Amino acid sequence: MHPVLFIFLIICAIALVMKFVINPMIARHDGRDAQKGIDRNIEWQLLEGLEYPHQITINLLAQYSDKEKIARIMASRIREYLAIGAHPHHLAKLFESLALYDGSKKGTTREIEVAALIKHYVLEDVSRNDLSNYQSTLASDTAKGLERLNMSFIVKAKKCSFLWNPLDN
Repeated sequence: MHPVLFIFLIICAIALVMKFVINPMIARHDGRDAQKGIDRNIEWQLLEGLEYPHQITINLLAQYSDKEKIARIMASRIREYLAIGAHPHHLAKLFESLALYDGSKKGTTREIEVAALIKHYVLEDVSRNDLSNYQSTLASDTAKGLERLNMSFIVKAKKCSFLWNPLDN
């Protein structure tokens, strides 16, 4: 065989190996690295980063690679919010952003699966005792806050001595 033809065939073989073997391996590796970066970012936002919990959306959680792990993390965060007596308005906004209301079936299949897993883990972890503790914590916290507001300068805005009454519902 002619040496130039031999070199040309070797170069063609190397090009074919690069195109059909090496490049797909590099693409898979880059995809895994990108997904690991997305997963780290989402975990950081859930565990440490976000100031307001309602900034977490179901779209964000659906991007995570392991839907069961992210659902457990989010369920534990919801349980923490119940334990500290988070304001019901903030919890409602969080549930809206996570599409946890029963009537919401909008979104991709993965978003619906993640929302269903979050509901399952929350209902598995939270008992009626936890919810009654949440309600008593919220009620006592609200009453103390309103009593402190009644002692502040804002009471002078009305002519009566109590601007907010903790006994009113």
